[in-house]
Amino acid sequence: MPAPTWKQQSSAMAALRRVSRESAGTALLIDTAARLVADALEWLGPVAVVTPDTTRIDRPSLKVLARACLLAPADSQVTWIWRQSRDGGFNAVTQDNVAADAFGRLAAGSRDDLLATLRTILRVTPVNGAVGTGTAGMPGPVRVSARTVAGACAWLSTQNYDAGLWWAGGLTDPTVDDHRLIALILTNLNLHDQAIDQLQTGHAKARHATLRAHLLYMQALIWSKRKFDLVRSEDCIARAHQALDAALADDPGDVAMERAWLHNGQAMNALLVARFAGRPVAEAFPLSYDHLTRAFAGVTRGHTPDRTYLRFNLLGNMSNLMEIRGEYAVALDLLTKTFDEDLTARIDDGGLSRAAQLCMRAGLMARSGDPASALPLFTTAHQLVAAANRPLSAEILARSLGATQLRLGLVDQARTVFTQGLDQALAQRGAAGARAHGAGLATCHLRQGRPDQALDLVMRLGDEDGLWLVPPDAAHARDLSALAPPSSFSSLPTSLPEIDLEGLHGVSIARVLHGHSDDLGRLAQARCA
Repeated sequence: MPAPTWKQQSSAMAALRRVSRESAGTALLIDTAARLVADALEWLGPVAVVTPDTTRIDRPSLKVLARACLLAPADSQVTWIWRQSRDGGFNAVTQDNVAADAFGRLAAGSRDDLLATLRTILRVTPVNGAVGTGTAGMPGPVRVSARTVAGACAWLSTQNYDAGLWWAGGLTDPTVDDHRLIALILTNLNLHDQAIDQLQTGHAKARHATLRAHLLYMQALIWSKRKFDLVRSEDCIARAHQALDAALADDPGDVAMERAWLHNGQAMNALLVARFAGRPVAEAFPLSYDHLTRAFAGVTRGHTPDRTYLRFNLLGNMSNLMEIRGEYAVALDLLTKTFDEDLTARIDDGGLSRAAQLCMRAGLMARSGDPASALPLFTTAHQLVAAANRPLSAEILARSLGATQLRLGLVDQARTVFTQGLDQALAQRGAAGARAHGAGLATCHLRQGRPDQALDLVMRLGDEDGLWLVPPDAAHARDLSALAPPSSFSSLPTSLPEIDLEGLHGVSIARVLHGHSDDLGRLAQARCA
């Protein structure tokens, strides 16, 4: 078997070190597979697709089928019939021990939530025989193959959480790594208290100080980024430092690297303390920067995949800190060092890594007030993803490209980009993209003296697609003063909830750190709840 590539190794490091779900890759695979299914079905002509039991189809496959159904054109001759057993599938399975039964209930609840989302998106209409007990010949209990820790990581990365939970329920004597992976699955399902319990159980079993420190660090991230309790987070980090202070000489882990991760977490917490308290974030810059530099100093040497990944992570965080401070030139320099173009050029993925790197730099340039420098980078990135036949990425990138052209007064070019982007977003059933491109196109119409066309577009998107770019009453009164042109200059997203259907956590810590008012408001509500 060939050795894993650097990109595969760094992806594994990310999966085991983060509580944020970064699932854009999985979403793109879901979309690609769904398009193949949808195109094949349309080619067949009039046909009925029957899913025998939605409670028993694995989670990724169910998402592919649902998206294929969603992508069907208006004149489609494909009929979809979704069957669901009355016993609830997962709910009907009994296990032989309490722990397994608990994980089974979590799997059932997770699947119920997904099915509720699908029913809403697909607008399923109950039909006699379409939903019921028509599952004769279906296998009885849900069976999940035995998996190694690596296999469980694969379930985690593809969001096959139900399978992961059933795997967890079948463990008779979970190892520390098992507990860690179960915790990550639970975190992705927003079951944060249960995730912390798993990490605490793993900590009690861990024999080495470095592993105990890592498990405490993961707890600290959940406390700060998901439960917004910085006191508990800092307590976990302090205990982790104490564990590393007492590490034995024969500890197989990397003490310096684990301590660097702790400083990385402390750098974030320092900024969050100011944000949570409503104080000027500039107060926290010296302490946050000190933690980042101490972290980087601890891992400047060594070329293991985990140290390399951490160095990139730290450089990226330093760049974010400098952008928050308004030091855009320093932030851009750090970003360029983090994502070296020579490195991305060597990654054989059809230019997608280079496109992502260009997009990050362009977004930073545009946000700094230099859209002229950003435009050629956005243009090249858009060309790369289009050439790679990634319509989702192309549509998302077009939002920033059109916004940049609009900012520069290139209204004709922006109108072309927004027109194409709107068509793509509607075909892909992307509400966020349709709103962004619709607002951009309507703005172009207004700036070129075509208010009637702008109003027609606003009314069409509102009436036909339920996407109102201004309040409906204002639109009917021909008042477009509330129309806001797109002004976001961002990189390719790390998650696509419209595709993977898992949703995102209600509060984006990254946006909180940058001071976005909507996320700060949601944060205040969450902390009061």
